[in-house]
Amino acid sequence: MHKKVDQNLKTKLTGIENAFMHYLLHWYGVYLSEGLDDLSSEIKDSIKCYRKETDSVKTFIEEALIKTEDDNDRIRSTDLFVHL
Repeated sequence: MHKKVDQNLKTKLTGIENAFMHYLLHWYGVYLSEGLDDLSSEIKDSIKCYRKETDSVKTFIEEALIKTEDDNDRIRSTDLFVHL
């Protein structure tokens, strides 16, 4: 369902770079004000899946850490970066 990358896009945009950037900025403004509420559930699910697959920190937290209620199990974020 994905569209193929247009290998000739740079050539096609030659001479209209400013107009194309204006077009992108216009629709970015629309996105900021209106959001993406009208997305289908299939697209929303795909976005969630993609974010989960590419969020390495969240993946590490979910797979390597165990949540407990014991205060002795807590690690301050400043302690995590001491050895960097």
